[in-house]
Amino acid sequence: MPSSSSVRIPSAGGCDASTTTATWCTNNEAEYGGLIAGLRCALSLGVRYIVVQGDSQLILRQLDGSYRVKSRTLLTHYNEAMSLVREFESFEACHIERSRNSRADELANLAMDSRTSMGFTK
Repeated sequence: MPSSSSVRIPSAGGCDASTTTATWCTNNEAEYGGLIAGLRCALSLGVRYIVVQGDSQLILRQLDGSYRVKSRTLLTHYNEAMSLVREFESFEACHIERSRNSRADELANLAMDSRTSMGFTK
């Protein structure tokens, strides 16, 4: 089954997004997809200072350099994310418990149910 991810940007006019991949991918690849979509959305809204919250400790620890990126596929996503991160004046990533991340789960499920990208909506 294709994987999905979601993004929520409550400031700068607000923006929710849910995406699904057309191809099969791992949960970690979907997590990076959501991160990359969120970073792009934030940049398009003119956000300069950003705090990213995620429930994937692997991705967050790769972003802060605590963990090495071993997978070639994830390395491609990691490099793209880090390229976007460098465009912000300030970037912080912190862990949020999955139980406190219900809106993200809602959006990811919506994307999976529709099997298409929902894009960005206000």
